[in-house]
Amino acid sequence: MKEDIEVALEGLEFFAYHGLYEEETKTGNRFIVDVKVNYPKINYLSDDISEVVDYVKLFQIVKLEMEVPSKLLEVVAQKIVDAIFNLYPNITSAEATVSKMNPPLGSLCKKSKVTIRRIND
Repeated sequence: MKEDIEVALEGLEFFAYHGLYEEETKTGNRFIVDVKVNYPKINYLSDDISEVVDYVKLFQIVKLEMEVPSKLLEVVAQKIVDAIFNLYPNITSAEATVSKMNPPLGSLCKKSKVTIRRIND
């Protein structure tokens, strides 16, 4: 029987300066990030952090990427997924969703959102 493990962080909140328009890069905005990682469960878990994906390290990846301004949310999400795979090359999938709260559209919009998902075949 194959088993896998999913680790997720939901609702990580950041103030950052991502955006295509000059005003967005000056005033900044609130962003919400969700990440999800799946990996195979190989052994009986022994309560050793080295055998699992450490969600503290996932948070650090997201935090670092959110500090680097980008024009596109797709780029931010891609960098997060890439960094997760670089740290944990044996995972089966990683997903990052980056939401911009109240995007400047000229009309009421709660959030814009982009998700990047990579599945390791």
